[in-house]
Amino acid sequence: MNAFITCANDFHDTFDIPEIVAHRNSRTCLQAQGGGGGIPCTDLLSFLTKCSNTGMLRARVTFTNGTHNGQTVTIRVDGVDHVVNIVNGRANFQMSGQGGTGSHTIELVDPPGCFAAQTPFCN
Repeated sequence: MNAFITCANDFHDTFDIPEIVAHRNSRTCLQAQGGGGGIPCTDLLSFLTKCSNTGMLRARVTFTNGTHNGQTVTIRVDGVDHVVNIVNGRANFQMSGQGGTGSHTIELVDPPGCFAAQTPFCN
């Protein structure tokens, strides 16, 4: 792969992607910055989940202030990740028809380790 933009560029995913990944892994300055852009757990106030009688599944992350507005958090619902924007000091997520009745596992996975997973019950 040619590192310059010229007509000689020839990208081969089979060969070039492993080289790029190996290069990234060899550099400590390119590590992922967990926590939705580096959000510390101390900036989170609460993580609440519930399920309404109509099957609407909701999760809300509340922050201590609005300094993280415009950033994102990741909420995992039954193993599926959802990226949610932070607006006015909150990240609100809702989903209807989530697998019908019963318990569902909802986790705040980014920022990691701030709150335990919750299992709201849907009627």
